[in-house]
Amino acid sequence: MPMMVLPDYLPHDRDALAYYLRHQLNLPVDYPAEKLTVEQIAQVAALSAALNARYADQGHLLDLMAGLPAPEADGQESGDREEFWFRLFHASGTAMLLPANLKGLLLYALRGEAGLAGQWLGALQEMDQAQRKAAAEVIGEGLLAEADFRGDPPGQLGELWLRDVEATAWRVLYADRRADRGPADREAFRDMWRAV
Repeated sequence: MPMMVLPDYLPHDRDALAYYLRHQLNLPVDYPAEKLTVEQIAQVAALSAALNARYADQGHLLDLMAGLPAPEADGQESGDREEFWFRLFHASGTAMLLPANLKGLLLYALRGEAGLAGQWLGALQEMDQAQRKAAAEVIGEGLLAEADFRGDPPGQLGELWLRDVEATAWRVLYADRRADRGPADREAFRDMWRAV
């Protein structure tokens, strides 16, 4: 089973969920789960998923990172892993991808913060086409070393990984900005569309 890394659930997201449970489903937050009907459970699940798309995207970004060689592993020789990051730094031309510059952001991402996504987008914007191609080759080789992708050329595998990181990072940042809008903003949006 693949590893699933999820960020923490932030308090302001619990508040948003509580608001919608009360106002859309007429359910208090402390309503006993055993009293919910199947339809109510489905509604709560749909509501939770709609409110927390950024958790899925943040979790996916963390899973992508988990697929790369970790800079150090307890009890293992880390030479190859350190060499991977050194080669990625030289191939990409950006120090933004050095483990020391990613570590804090990765830990913040586990708390639901979007800094890691911004770091990846910034690094990708800094690269020219030749650097991106070289970085994709290094990443593909790292992915091949960590998992069994038979027959996939490293450069192609790495480019797919980079595209996935880029799209996921953008969604994380977009969802993070969208999360600043509260229930009143959403109601104003509905009213605007009702008036059309």
